[in-house]
Amino acid sequence: MPISKKKIALIHVAKTQLGMGENEYRAALARVGVESSTQLNLTRFTELMEHFESLGFRSRAKQRVGRINLAKHKRRLGAKIYKQLEALGKPKGYADGIAAHMFHVTKIEWCDPDQLYKIIQALAMQQKREVKRAAP
Repeated sequence: MPISKKKIALIHVAKTQLGMGENEYRAALARVGVESSTQLNLTRFTELMEHFESLGFRSRAKQRVGRINLAKHKRRLGAKIYKQLEALGKPKGYADGIAAHMFHVTKIEWCDPDQLYKIIQALAMQQKREVKRAAP
């Protein structure tokens, strides 16, 4: 699954901040196995950003939300998903099925916060559908 336009923009911010020329930028992309930023998936994007960080890039977003805060955020989103599943009377594996269907990820633990939020939205829509069905 290709990355978002925001992530592509972040790559270009990093390129500019690091003062990379076109050849250096293309070499960095080749290092993660792609020719263009539009070919990146989430894993390769992460590898590229780690490379840029090793060269000295610091994003403002990363300064505000550290890895510890990100883990807390993911735990909160996961807890919300499990509460929704409980309210729907669905097993925990139901969310894994949604993740597999929507993002080709086998477990919700492997989803990023954006994907978890979309799963929460999908479950909310499911709750609305079931409330409508139950109404006379």
